[in-house]
Amino acid sequence: MPEMTNPRHKLRAGESIRSVAAERGTTPLKLMELNPYVDPTALRAGQELNLPPARASLWPFLARLIWNRKPSSRAP
Repeated sequence: MPEMTNPRHKLRAGESIRSVAAERGTTPLKLMELNPYVDPTALRAGQELNLPPARASLWPFLARLIWNRKPSSRAP
């Protein structure tokens, strides 16, 4: 089983806490909670931020069930 690690994001030039949060589907407050030693007003390119763990999605599992099921052999 693969080892679970916290995802990280390496900042690019011009990115902010708000833009990273919007891109990753989280809130700026959550990012600041996960990165207590990072000053959000002094971010620089190359700096890494901790991200919240990705949520498991149920949709791929359900899609396989729906589209891969075999047709019923019962006649109407």
